[in-house]
Amino acid sequence: MATLADLWAAIKRLLGGPAAGQGNPSGKGAADDPGEKRRVPTEPLPPLPGPPPTIQSFSRAVEVPCMAAIRPDLGTVNLRSGPGLTYPRVERAGGGMTFGIAGVSGPDPDGRPWYRLEWDGGAGWVRSDLVQISGECADVLLKVPEPPEPLFAVPEAAEDAFPLPVPGRVIQHVHNSHPAYDLAAPEGTPIHAAAPGVVVRRVLCTGREGDLPRISPSWLGLAGQEELRRDPAWGFGYGTFLVVRHSYADLPPGLRTCLDDLALTGGAVFVLYGHLQEVTVAAGEMVEAGTILGLTGSTGCCCGPYLHLEVRVGPADATAEDWQALAAVHPGRFFREQAPGQLGAGGQSGGTG
Repeated sequence: MATLADLWAAIKRLLGGPAAGQGNPSGKGAADDPGEKRRVPTEPLPPLPGPPPTIQSFSRAVEVPCMAAIRPDLGTVNLRSGPGLTYPRVERAGGGMTFGIAGVSGPDPDGRPWYRLEWDGGAGWVRSDLVQISGECADVLLKVPEPPEPLFAVPEAAEDAFPLPVPGRVIQHVHNSHPAYDLAAPEGTPIHAAAPGVVVRRVLCTGREGDLPRISPSWLGLAGQEELRRDPAWGFGYGTFLVVRHSYADLPPGLRTCLDDLALTGGAVFVLYGHLQEVTVAAGEMVEAGTILGLTGSTGCCCGPYLHLEVRVGPADATAEDWQALAAVHPGRFFREQAPGQLGAGGQSGGTG
């Protein structure tokens, strides 16, 4: 005779949901459920900024049968969009739940690898010490891949490097899928141009989640985040953003040397400012060092107000349409961190708005 649990599992299967114990991280013990309402447009759209060619993931696939069970003594654990604590949570999983392991990363700063878990309709990463593994995979998982050497080494910033465009601290540094600095700044903080240049891209965020022009990555899951990066209504994930091009002749000597070292003598530097509340310059407009480009905000795929600062480089004839082909470089090559309270480039003042 069927029990109530059997009947409930059958009903969930008919409705398209997983049965109990089948590794659904939105089941019992999960703290939240992204739900079906948090969807983004699915029409194919031309991508703009994508994963940089100079910052590569060092994860690899696991090709033998392998299972991971969340440690029962932990209650619930976070499953993240990438192998590290800096990646947003995509789901939570309860103790004892089991998943297939599809990949393993290199060691994190604490020396622990991360495992990529998969379930019907999703995937996420978990730190290796939070699970118990079984199957024909112990030997495979013990052979942790080493991260590759970066294409461009990251030296200390030149003495004449740009000051940061807002007087905020770096709250997220460069990692596998994030070739940028995120700078903490109250909403409405003026953003200063680093040097003379021209605005080569200006995109306004028109996407809305309810009344808000932002959507949290933890609401979307991995597939939703990928769709958002192809959606111009959300600024390809950057929300409202600008790209400013600085020519070789307008760079200080130390930063010209940086381009020389990258075999880009005579080339250009492109700086992207993302998640803006407001833009105060037009596409094609020439700017000077210290020009206020806009105000910090929380638009696009983000969790609150901050400035996303991304730097790419290319030859002299590169344009904004070449964004995918441009090489992403560590912002620390071109920007120096500044003392609290120091203003943007050019020393021009401006209070928060």
